[in-house]
Amino acid sequence: MLGAQITRWRDMPDEDAPEAWDQLRAFVDWLVPRYELNSTVVPACWFRHPVVVEELSALRAAWDASFVVETDGGLGPIGWHERFAVARDRLQKYGYAGECARSGHIDAPIREVTVDEDDWDKRRKTA
Repeated sequence: MLGAQITRWRDMPDEDAPEAWDQLRAFVDWLVPRYELNSTVVPACWFRHPVVVEELSALRAAWDASFVVETDGGLGPIGWHERFAVARDRLQKYGYAGECARSGHIDAPIREVTVDEDDWDKRRKTA
């Protein structure tokens, strides 16, 4: 396989989801012990937090692309680790892990965007 396998959860057909989830879980099951990540970085309920799923999916795609010998000039692995350090900080800052690690899974509040439709239409019609 050349390049990365990108997971686009937003528009994934339902029939493709089980395989995508299994692949992501295999990556997370490898990642957590390999990099000694604690529950403040990746909580046990990671799959119930959409932002954590997106971050881990992106890490998996970056890992795939960074470790392809045929297309990499040697900087892919170190580049992945540099990106992983930043992603690890983001995962920890999301805040779910600390709360979920202490109390069990806690759903994050979902914010829905409410757009003033008249204002939106005015903006759409102007440059």
